[in-house]
Amino acid sequence: MKVNPDGVKMAGQPFLHNLVPTLRVPNQVWADTAGNLDGGAQGIYCYDTRLISRLSLRLTLEGEEVAVEPLTQLDLESGHTRFVNALRIEGDTADPKILLVRDRVVDIEGVREQMAVQNASSKAFVLTLELQVSPDLSSMEKIKSGKPARAVYAKGGKWDDGSAFATWWAPEAKLVESETSFTCCWCLNLKPNSEEACAWSLQMRDESGQFAASRHAGITAQAQRRKEPQEAAGPRAAQEKVDLWTAVAARDLDSLLMGERSRPENSFYAAGAPWFFTLFGRDSIITAWLLRHECPQVGLGTVRALAARQGQADRPQTGEQPGKILHEVRRDGLETFDAGGRISLPPTYFGTIDATPLWVRLFVALWRGGMEGELSPLLQRLQAALEWICTDGDADGDLFLEYVDKSGRGLANQGWKDSGDSIRWADGQFA
Repeated sequence: MKVNPDGVKMAGQPFLHNLVPTLRVPNQVWADTAGNLDGGAQGIYCYDTRLISRLSLRLTLEGEEVAVEPLTQLDLESGHTRFVNALRIEGDTADPKILLVRDRVVDIEGVREQMAVQNASSKAFVLTLELQVSPDLSSMEKIKSGKPARAVYAKGGKWDDGSAFATWWAPEAKLVESETSFTCCWCLNLKPNSEEACAWSLQMRDESGQFAASRHAGITAQAQRRKEPQEAAGPRAAQEKVDLWTAVAARDLDSLLMGERSRPENSFYAAGAPWFFTLFGRDSIITAWLLRHECPQVGLGTVRALAARQGQADRPQTGEQPGKILHEVRRDGLETFDAGGRISLPPTYFGTIDATPLWVRLFVALWRGGMEGELSPLLQRLQAALEWICTDGDADGDLFLEYVDKSGRGLANQGWKDSGDSIRWADGQFA
């Protein structure tokens, strides 16, 4: 285990490569391949707060635990994942005839899941399902740094920290509470060739954030409106693959679509999940620019949301300068360590060199695309961004933009690859 310069042990940023995400702004779930949550980045989140860190399902038959083996995970639509698991029951055939199907749906209200046991055998079973739940109120910053979950007592299935609120609902289950977790129990009487199901839900909200679900329909609706009957340019099978890829990409983008809480019509794409489920200068702008023809309204919302937070003064601790476009917005900021040492980013941070010129490019592209009327009120903001590029952005006047972290605790590298070890000489040494 690594130790940071202050002598504190670091677990490191959790890996995501083997997790199954289900998300819809402002909520997201990261699970293992069976649909359970247990450790690392796994959990149920509302914006930058994890509200459940453990969700472990245990099945028993006549007191003996039943082995659950994941078969597949299906993304059925935006925010809807189906986990199909085989149940290994003694005496079953080589090809299991009993399945556990977990349909998980994430929307703007929270998470709900139906757990169905399908018995395709000629035998009857009485299965007990026990779902252990560990409430949590850890910040995204702590999870990203690999710190342990925060123990929370949930009385009556409710818990909060004054900003983030969670309410658990499983009316048909027997609820057993402890200090740091609770367990929901169901008893399913399965007849031959039958199916029995149970369900739970979690309502979530975060009243402290600046952002909310967008009012914009997103790229999927735009694509449907633009779609016209036509002959495929290539073989039918190839065209169907392209259509499927496009539909999945559009669905995933829509899951990242946010808006300002005060003006939800000001839409933008979050930079990514789970770590960057928020407004970023560079990332949100690039996505909006690539989709400027399909979703110009999202581009406009991105320009407006960033213009509303444009730099107004010289503040070295946040990297803010007059006219500069921000790097990121978070609820709690970010405290971590990397190869460059300690990083302490405030909730609104301006440490990026390219967000401002990218914002200008997006502004001009939308203007030329016919949005002069909508953008005219922001011309002073455009002027301020251009002045920053020519002054503070190029402090030595060599016609190249440059950056330096004046706070001593911000990002050392402020380009696209902004980790502390990203800029090196050919021999591997830090530049």
